[in-house]
Amino acid sequence: MVGIRIEKWLAFGHIMLRVISREHYKAMIETIRNAGYGVTVFHGEGKGGPVVELYIVCRRRDSKEVLNIIHNIEPEAFYITEHVGDVSKIYRPILQPVTGWRAILKKK
Repeated sequence: MVGIRIEKWLAFGHIMLRVISREHYKAMIETIRNAGYGVTVFHGEGKGGPVVELYIVCRRRDSKEVLNIIHNIEPEAFYITEHVGDVSKIYRPILQPVTGWRAILKKK
């Protein structure tokens, strides 16, 4: 139990979010890309008509931020998360420069 709790808190690794949207997908794509994440778009057909499926690969610790963006734009959007083993390339927001004691330890 403790190990599972610690692993969830550390949130190492990557996940893939599959988001299915009907209406506000253009705003969602633009906002997610402006936040620094890569988005791949697929057009498809759902039960109620045309839909757009967005694939977003991000770090597990960033998933809450991406999901907040999605829910703020389209609360009714359907999403699925999948754990990703290996990733060849990932886009992520530009990190803040390292400061404090971390900067000292990073110098070689």
